[in-house]
Amino acid sequence: MASKQVLASVLSRQLLKPKYLQLYSYKSKYTAPTIKQAISQKYNVRDINSPQVKKVDLPKFEVEVMKKKNREQAEAENEEDLFAFRDLTTLESQMQSLKTKGFLRSYRSYDPPRDLAPRFLSCVSRALGKEVDETRLDEVELKDKDTKFKVLVALSKEFSHTVHSSRLHLMTSLAPVYHFYQSPISTLTPYDQLHEDSQDGLLPDNLVIQLDPVRFTGKGDSPMDQVSAWPRRDTVVTRINTREKFKGNKKEFSRYQKEDYK
Repeated sequence: MASKQVLASVLSRQLLKPKYLQLYSYKSKYTAPTIKQAISQKYNVRDINSPQVKKVDLPKFEVEVMKKKNREQAEAENEEDLFAFRDLTTLESQMQSLKTKGFLRSYRSYDPPRDLAPRFLSCVSRALGKEVDETRLDEVELKDKDTKFKVLVALSKEFSHTVHSSRLHLMTSLAPVYHFYQSPISTLTPYDQLHEDSQDGLLPDNLVIQLDPVRFTGKGDSPMDQVSAWPRRDTVVTRINTREKFKGNKKEFSRYQKEDYK
């Protein structure tokens, strides 16, 4: 009787003994099935000679299996790198995207004045408390933060144009600062710039840039503006941001009138 109790206690201890958690970390890759396996998985049959399998479109299954084999081959080549299975966006591509944004940046337009040089030298000389020569701008360094702040604030008030925060680290001396205020900034889109070039006669005569759309009014000089396929249909501008720019066109006769239009 005592032996039975000892055996029961040992068994209970073994059953109630906590087991250690085992974490399995492994890397799996895709394995393409064969045509027979693909058909059996599709129709849930084990024999390829089944009557149900005879109705299968074999060329379609062969194409799908070839696609899966291409996936298997691609993952087999990149087995050592899990990130190769995904098309991840790199930091270099993001930086290149920021560089090519171009006119989408929210900058204010700026045109350097004609008397830029004397005004620049006078403003810098007052901020630094000493005379500055135009030929030795690269020798005047802006390593001190207080001096750099004082000079840039004075120039910002003088020309109503501030150095962008993304270029502050480049302003190590007065030479890049002077180059910055020499460079014009245009906020026009490439299409608007082409239109201005065409107005100035910088483009060939056979290249016409039309900035605004030509809207039908029925009262223009062109024959295309006198005849309409919808003589009784009003032109209604529904968008709020275009109502001020483009006006609607209301026809003289309503579509519900019996009188003929002129």
